Amino acid sequence: QKSFSSSSFAERRELLAAIAEKVDEEAGFLAETMAREVGKPITLARAEVNRLRITFELAAELLTGSCREELDVSYDPRGVDYQCFVERVPIGVILGIVPYNWPYNLAAHKLAPALAGGNAVVLKPSPMAAISTLTLARLIHEAGCPAGLVNAVNPSAADAEKAVLDDRIDMVSFTGSEVVGWHIKGLVPEKPVVLELGGDASCLVFEDADLDWAASRVALSSNAYAGQVCIAAQHCRVQASVLDEFRPKLVSAVQALEYGDPLDDSVVCGPMINAEGADRVMAWIEEAESAGARVLTGGNRIGNVIEPTLMEGVADGCALLGEEIFGPVMVLSSFEDEA
Repeated sequence: QKSFSSSSFAERRELLAAIAEKVDEEAGFLAETMAREVGKPITLARAEVNRLRITFELAAELLTGSCREELDVSYDPRGVDYQCFVERVPIGVILGIVPYNWPYNLAAHKLAPALAGGNAVVLKPSPMAAISTLTLARLIHEAGCPAGLVNAVNPSAADAEKAVLDDRIDMVSFTGSEVVGWHIKGLVPEKPVVLELGGDASCLVFEDADLDWAASRVALSSNAYAGQVCIAAQHCRVQASVLDEFRPKLVSAVQALEYGDPLDDSVVCGPMINAEGADRVMAWIEEAESAGARVLTGGNRIGNVIEPTLMEGVADGCALLGEEIFGPVMVLSSFEDEA
């Protein structure tokens, strides 16, 4: 890291561009590797690899100017006779902890800006997606990355925690669950820690919406990659005046989604990451049904594949209302007006 921190913008830009070119050359291999390892449907895997390339290209573009930026402070009369400059300097060694659901692009979100800034990275993949993330690291080395600059390891959780606490780690960037993320932040309150955690997204459908368009978009948002996306639509809240009209449209849109083999180009909803994940989602569906909820479509399981599922009438207190589902399940409910 120390030698790289004094590298020129041109050197860093050349490295980032070489990585992007290498990703482009290996795009098909990378996409199939991820589809086979984590079950991401191949069309979505190709899209992620494309975003991976773009992320490194964008980081390279950031290095076309100067690291010194002047800010205008004259809008305040007291600042008229002053100049203000912002200069970006390397932080040091950054520990990047990557989840299984975006093993390439969420690694790139940590790697590309860090390298652009003159930092070194220790990259920890999810144990459920280690092959994909370690494969990316190998390609980065093959693209000409200096030895020791990008270090990818697949340690136990206990050893990863030791790395978080290590004084040689200057910053931690974590993407994953709230429980683990806030635990990490609590371990090192004095270090810069970036947390990208879970979500609980709602889609609102108003009476003046294009209902057919909304139904297709909401269905895809909820079930793409089996809902294992932190911004997947977990709740569809529909204005009561159009609920009866919208409900069958949404059911049809969910039923039209192909699910199953992630290597099939037509599939958008593949398997859950593992049996434990599928067990959890099915348990939450059964809990909601026991409390009076209705399954409008789906709700069945074949191996680790869960059919795209739409439920209505889920009672307060059920996990489907209060927890991040991270599976192909959406809850339909209504509201009266905007207020």
